[in-house]
Amino acid sequence: MNTRIWRLLAFPCIERLMIAAPARDLAQAPSMRLAGRLLLLLAACLCLNAQAMLLSSRNVSLAGEIDFLHDPGASWSVRDMARPDIAGRFERLRGEPSLGYLPGAVWLRVTLERPATVPELWWLEVASPLFDDVRLYAPTDGGGFTERRAGTDWPFSGRDVAYRLPVFELRLPPGQARTLYLRIATDNALALRLTVSTPERFAAWLGAEQLIFGFFLAVHLAVILSSFWNFRASREPAYGYLAAFALSFMGSTAASEGLIFQYLLPGHPGWSQPLMLVFWVLGPPLFLLFLLNLLRIPHRQGWLRAYLWTLWAVAGLTLALGLGGHFQWVSPRFQIWSLLSSVLAAALLVRESLAGNRDARTLMLGSIMLWLGIVARYSRNLGWLPSSLAYDYLYLFGMITHLLVMSYAASRRYLDLRHAKEEAQARALQLSQDAERKLEAQVAERTHALRHSLALVKTSLNVQRRAHDDQRRFFATVSHELRTPLAVIDATVQNLELDGDALDPATQRRHAKIQRASAQLATLVRNCFQEDRFEPLNRGARRRPADLNELLRDALESASLLSSRHQLQIAAGELPRDFPCDAELTRLTLRTLAGNAVKYTPPGTRVVLRARAGARGVTIHILDNGPGVAAEDLPHLFERYYRGQNAAGVPGTGLGLPLARELIETQGGSLRVVSTPGRGFLAIVKLPLASATPVPAAPAQERRSTAQWAHDLASPPL
Repeated sequence: MNTRIWRLLAFPCIERLMIAAPARDLAQAPSMRLAGRLLLLLAACLCLNAQAMLLSSRNVSLAGEIDFLHDPGASWSVRDMARPDIAGRFERLRGEPSLGYLPGAVWLRVTLERPATVPELWWLEVASPLFDDVRLYAPTDGGGFTERRAGTDWPFSGRDVAYRLPVFELRLPPGQARTLYLRIATDNALALRLTVSTPERFAAWLGAEQLIFGFFLAVHLAVILSSFWNFRASREPAYGYLAAFALSFMGSTAASEGLIFQYLLPGHPGWSQPLMLVFWVLGPPLFLLFLLNLLRIPHRQGWLRAYLWTLWAVAGLTLALGLGGHFQWVSPRFQIWSLLSSVLAAALLVRESLAGNRDARTLMLGSIMLWLGIVARYSRNLGWLPSSLAYDYLYLFGMITHLLVMSYAASRRYLDLRHAKEEAQARALQLSQDAERKLEAQVAERTHALRHSLALVKTSLNVQRRAHDDQRRFFATVSHELRTPLAVIDATVQNLELDGDALDPATQRRHAKIQRASAQLATLVRNCFQEDRFEPLNRGARRRPADLNELLRDALESASLLSSRHQLQIAAGELPRDFPCDAELTRLTLRTLAGNAVKYTPPGTRVVLRARAGARGVTIHILDNGPGVAAEDLPHLFERYYRGQNAAGVPGTGLGLPLARELIETQGGSLRVVSTPGRGFLAIVKLPLASATPVPAAPAQERRSTAQWAHDLASPPL
C-alpha cells in the first residue's frame, strides 16, 4: 500500500495547535512549586519531554506501511527481492513493532508517492543508532537500484547525513510511486521505527533533541563531579560508588544513543557497541554497592556477599562473551538478568523501608520511574512490547530522577555526617574546657605540693650540708688521731728490729708483718681520709694508665698480711703497663677480693691471682681451692651487710663484696663470682678498654666449673 503523502499537507495547521500546547503547560509551572525544588526540576524535565514528543510528531511515521522479510542466512540481494518466491513472503507489519534479536538480516519494503504540492527533498530516518549495517536501495530510471549505507559498520564520511541515526536523503518525483528496500543486519534488538520528514522539520526536532540530551548529560556530569568531590573530602564510599554508577550509566546511554561516535569518534562508529557493553555491565554491581554503603548494610558475609560476587561474575562473563563476538546471544540474557537484579534491589529497599530507614524510602520512591523505564525498554528490546519513543524517554528521565534522588540521599547522609561531626566537635570542646579547668586545678594543687616539696628539699639540703660538715670534721679528727698511734706502732717496730739479732725468726716475721700492716694502714688513711679522695664512688672513676702487674703484686702483699701459711701466687701473662683504669679503685677491689680469699679459707689453701689481656679489656681471676660458699648464700653475696655461713668467727661487716662490685662497675667493668661447696671460690673481674663500653657476658669457653678451677689450682702457675 502507498503512503498517502497528502497527510503531510495537514502539518502547518497541526503545528500551530501543538506548539501552543506546551506554552500553556509551561504557564502553569508555578503551581509545581508546592512540591519543592526537586519536583520543579522534574517538572522541567517532563515539559522538555512533552515538547520533544510534540516536535517528533512533525515527522511522518511509516508505521503500518512497512513490509517485512527475514533473511536468516543474510544471502539475498536486492535483485532477489523481485523474485516471485521471495516477494510473496513479505509480511505487513502493524504499528511500530519490535522483533527482538534476529540472526542474519531483515528486509523492509516501503512504497512512497509524493503529490506535486509538497517538497521534493525528504529524509528517511531509521530510529536505531546501534544497527550495524543499514543499506537503502532506491530504484533508478533504468530499472536498477542505487545503494547507500549507514550504521555502525560505516563511518560518517560515507553517510547522507552526519547524524547519530541512519538518515537517507530521498528525492521523490511527483505523482510516481517509488518502492524502497532497506536491508538491516545487526546484533542488537530490531525496534523498527521509520519516519520521513523535510530537512527543516528535522532540524527543528534536532534542536529539541540536543536540549534533552544536553540536560541529561549535564545532570550526570554534575552528579559525578559533586560525588567525586564529596568522596575526596569525606572518604565516604557511598559517594565514590555514586560517581562510578552515574559515570557507567552516562557512558552506556551515550554509547547506545549514538552520541559517542557522533561527537567523539565519528571515524569509528563500531566502537559504540563495545563501549556500551563495558559501561552497561558495571551498572548492577555498582548500584548494589551504593545501596549497601548508603544504607549501612553489612555485606562482608551472608547472602549479600554471595549476590555481590555473582553480579561481578555475571558482568565479567557478559563482557567476555559480548566482546568475543556473541553479543546477540548474551545481550537479551543480560537484560533479563538486569530485570531480576532490579527486582532484588527493589526488595532490598522495601525491606529496609519497613525497618524504618528513611534513605531507603527516599530511594524506593525515586526509583519507580526508572524501574518502569527499564521494564518498558528491555521488554521492547526483547520483543515483548512494540517500539515506541515514549519508552526511551521514560527510561532517560527515569534515570535522571533516580540519579537526582540518589544524589539527594547521599547529600543527606553528608549532612547527617556533618551534623554528627559538629556535635562531636561541640562535645570535644566541652570536654576540652572541662579538662582545662580540671588541669588548672591540678596545676594549682601540684604547684602547692611542689612548693612544699621545695621547702622540704631546702631543709634536707641544709641538714645534709651540716651532716657533711660534721662528717668532714669527724674524718679529719679520725685521720689525725690514727696517724699518732700508727707512728708509735711503726717506731716501736723499728726499735724492736734494732734488737732483731736477739730474736728468733718467727718473732722477726711477726715484726715484719706489723710493720707492713702499719705502713698499709698509713697509706690507706693518707689516701682515703683526704677530702679530695673521700667517697670515691661519688666522684666517679679517674681512668689513667696503670701497671696491672704492680696492682696484682700489691693485692698479694696485702693478702699476705692476713695469711696463715696460705700459698699465694700470681699467674699472669703479658699484661699492659699502661692499662687505662682508676688505679686506686682497682687496688681497693683487688685487695678486698684477695683478702677475702685468705680470710675465709683455712691455712694451707692455695690462692692464685690470674690475669689475661684481650682485645676488649683485661680479665682478672682470684680463685682458691678452699671450702667454697654454700649454694643458699651465693645469690646474696653482693647484698650489703650480708655474711654467709662460713663467716662465723671471721671479723667483717658484709660490705666488702658490694663495695668491690661498685668500684669495678664505676669503671664500666663487672664483677661476678662462681662457687661450688667443697670445690673452691672464683671471683672474675673484667675491666674494659673504654669506660663507656659495657662488658659482655662471659663467653662459653670461660664458663668453666669450679672443678676445672680446682684443677688449675693443682697445676703449677704460668
